Amino acid sequence: MSLLRNTSEDHTERHLADLLRLGRELCTEDGDAVSTSVSPTLQATIPLDGNLSDEDIEPYLTDLLHLGRELSPDNQAFVRDLSKRTQSENTRSKCSSLFAPIRKLLPELLSMILVLAVSPTFLHPHPRGHEFDWSACAISRVCFHWRQVCLATPQLWSNLDFEFDGHFAKGAVRQALLHLERSGTVPLTLTFEINGDRPQNAYDRKTYKKFLKPLFEQSFRWSSLTIHGTATGMAGFIPLLETLKLTNLIAFTNSVASTTRDGAPLNLLEFLRGRAPNLRSFINYAGYEASWYRSFTSFKGLRHLTVSGYRADTILEAIRACGSSLESMELRIYIHRNKVDVRSTNIPIMILPSIHTLSIRCIMRCTERISDVGPHLSNILGSLIAPSLVSFTLESKDYICNRPSTETSLFSCIQDFFARSKFRLRSLRLSGVPCSTLDLLHVLEAEMMREIEQLTIHEATPLTDSERRQLISTEVVNALSVNSDSVDILLPQLRELTLIVMKGWERGVFEEMVESRSRHGLESIHAGPLTYWADFTVDVERLGQLELAVRIPGVTGLPFFGES
Repeated sequence: MSLLRNTSEDHTERHLADLLRLGRELCTEDGDAVSTSVSPTLQATIPLDGNLSDEDIEPYLTDLLHLGRELSPDNQAFVRDLSKRTQSENTRSKCSSLFAPIRKLLPELLSMILVLAVSPTFLHPHPRGHEFDWSACAISRVCFHWRQVCLATPQLWSNLDFEFDGHFAKGAVRQALLHLERSGTVPLTLTFEINGDRPQNAYDRKTYKKFLKPLFEQSFRWSSLTIHGTATGMAGFIPLLETLKLTNLIAFTNSVASTTRDGAPLNLLEFLRGRAPNLRSFINYAGYEASWYRSFTSFKGLRHLTVSGYRADTILEAIRACGSSLESMELRIYIHRNKVDVRSTNIPIMILPSIHTLSIRCIMRCTERISDVGPHLSNILGSLIAPSLVSFTLESKDYICNRPSTETSLFSCIQDFFARSKFRLRSLRLSGVPCSTLDLLHVLEAEMMREIEQLTIHEATPLTDSERRQLISTEVVNALSVNSDSVDILLPQLRELTLIVMKGWERGVFEEMVESRSRHGLESIHAGPLTYWADFTVDVERLGQLELAVRIPGVTGLPFFGES
């Protein structure tokens, strides 16, 4: 006890703690002590009595060394546990960053995602419980963060789908007014579906006072308007539509028939005359009379036109009224037994210098004669010249029975149109257009096809044996094969190729075509239906997608589409 002889009791615990620390430092891994500098170290660390000698300190030092040996394993275990804990926390932090909840997204990014994901708000008279609600109101109820983002994004509240048959579902009027308020000054996208077997008089309805009147008073905000329903139910809304001020309307879509149940004509184009000076897109799926399209003279700024009709003169009248500002057109020809067109050679030629996309769809029913397509198509294509055309689509088939046309004169109409316009195509799609191998090769080898990137030759279901001779054969696939030694490559810019229902394919020729085309830039191919090839393999280099329609012999039904 001579060590603590000249120290006060209040310093005893502090001195012992210092000695224990010193013992740990002096203890090596094998437990040996470094005793050569014990006395100077102790004297420098603790204010000891100057009369103490090394012999007096030695017993205490030995005790400290033993204590250090006992504490060393625990100390090492503690260090290892601390290292593992730090490593586990780092790993957990990295994993949690990979599975961060969506609320961690920036409000701006979340707003962009919701604008793309949220569907129109359906205001139907009867709630549809089987449909999942993706409306802005439903999204805003997910959490507080999403609600704040929804309230700060007026675009989410600007898309309304409105079905009217005289009354609304409970709460629909309040929800509609809420959308008008929260959409702010953002342009509105509206869809009206007017149903009923009798005219709906909107003026006599309480709904008009509560919702339709505030909505129609903001018609200057409408940027897109779509009207569906029955002509009979729509007749009562015509006076209401004539009060609109559609100064900012850009797109208009109509699918309401042109006659009511009583046979009265219904022309929805009249209310647009003089009210939509900025209209850029007009889509009409109803078969209107040719004289009704004369009101199009006020829409000289149209960029896109979708027009439907039973006769070529109706469609051509709509095109002629729009002037030369059109950039894309979709022409839908309804084939009807009582409205058969007659080939004409006196139709004036129209030059459309700005047209870059032209799509023609001949729509038939099972009871109609498929051979009636030719006169319609001949009159339309025979009167058009489109020198800037880059995309052409022609579909001619029965959409109900899925039966393609068998009229060979359709392809001759296409050839004449191509030769007269002298454009350079980048996309060509032919569906339900029968042609011989020689005719198709003549088109593919034309100068206008040197820049084509997408080629689709699509038939419907397989035809009868007597009709299959009209289908193109392996010679086309062989012509599309690329010889590495050849300087002149057929379709050098081709990137996407679709060949459906081709007759008499040879497997080796097809494999050679796919492999050679993949080395020359082809990125995607869709083909079929093919007889089942169990060991089908193609060594492609750059081909990104290969999809085959496989038909297993002896198995009926639709072909199976799969990736190989």
